[in-house]
Amino acid sequence: MSYKECLIFIAYVKYLSTSSVPRSAEDKQVNASMVPSDAAKDVRSKPHRTPPPPRRRKPKFTLEELLSQMPDYDLFCEAVKSGKLKPHRTPPPRRRRKPKFTLEELLAQMPDDDGHGEIDTGPSVGNEVW
Repeated sequence: MSYKECLIFIAYVKYLSTSSVPRSAEDKQVNASMVPSDAAKDVRSKPHRTPPPPRRRKPKFTLEELLSQMPDYDLFCEAVKSGKLKPHRTPPPRRRRKPKFTLEELLAQMPDDDGHGEIDTGPSVGNEVW
């Protein structure tokens, strides 16, 4: 069923449900007013898009209004006027460098009896040379 046919069907159903006159054989025939006019024939197959919802507006507060809500607003203003309150940069944290070890230092830390025994894998199989 095409879009135009759906519109005609919906309009006809609404016409039948709103009419107070009992339905007869004449009502079952398509009424001339139910046939789409030239303006309705120009309707495209896709329904029209709905407009986007209205955007929310951000409240416009001034700096004085926001600062006046602070309990210590007067002290803040005095600090700014006297020049005591200035922006400052905090230095970035220093990265810790990994300590550099030599092989001799690492081997010196190993105990002589490290607890590992030899592992016997059995006689050689294939072309293994040990």
